[in-house]
Amino acid sequence: MRKLIDSVNIDAPSADYPKGRVRNKNGAILGTEYREELLGDIFQFFQKIIIDAGITENDLPENFTNGYQMNDALRASIYKRYSTNTLNDGAMTTTPKDIITFVPDANQSFDDIKITFSARYTHQSSGSNTAFNMAVVVGGSTVKTYAITSFVDGRSNIISFSLSGIPYTAGDIVKITGTMIAGTSTIAIPDLIVEGTNG
Repeated sequence: MRKLIDSVNIDAPSADYPKGRVRNKNGAILGTEYREELLGDIFQFFQKIIIDAGITENDLPENFTNGYQMNDALRASIYKRYSTNTLNDGAMTTTPKDIITFVPDANQSFDDIKITFSARYTHQSSGSNTAFNMAVVVGGSTVKTYAITSFVDGRSNIISFSLSGIPYTAGDIVKITGTMIAGTSTIAIPDLIVEGTNG
């Protein structure tokens, strides 16, 4: 970006303003002129944020009624959120099952992700309580496993967990898998939220 001090009628750098400071007109002292050299890079900064967020300007003033598109764009550039709950309901058995398979938008680049998962599960087999394992897999690598008990008395259970700071490369597949140690449990209403940060 262009240096502020190279614009017209700028206060010299100081301890408080090491890059210089815009100033008001004060008698014979000229104020800073609003020129492209001063404002161009500032406006382009916000244009780039809007572009990266995929937002089309509504051509209205930013306010409570019209919305705050620049704020939305800034938040989107820092923190990107993708969620899905339209994947596999059904039975978990001793054969590993992909409960959710999900690819965040590869065009929205970020370095790390946070995964939040929830689902209901119900024991379906007769006999004793039994365990099953769930795993979080990102880009083919298991990043976390969970051991859960499925109860034989028919109670419906809820599992939920959250993981953050997981390194992510654009295009990596995010999977939640489940495997029963024995018997069968039905899993229902799985929900996955993937949140990405640039950092």
